[in-house]
Amino acid sequence: MQINAKELRQHLSDYLSAASKGQVVNISMRGKPVARLSSIEPVSKSKDDDFFGIWADDERDVAEYVRDMRKGRQF
Repeated sequence: MQINAKELRQHLSDYLSAASKGQVVNISMRGKPVARLSSIEPVSKSKDDDFFGIWADDERDVAEYVRDMRKGRQF
């Protein structure tokens, strides 16, 4: 489906709904294609997240940890 930016602004929820159902919406400005709106694959959240796993063994309170980090910044 090809639409212009003005049409997208006026009916955004309709096009987001269409994209969520798998339809690809190409967006143009002044007759030239500039963007594409499509659905994305849902990200599964695992309980064992690699990034936040570093905090698993830390028993300190987050507020205390941030306070300790900021102590070095006092001028």
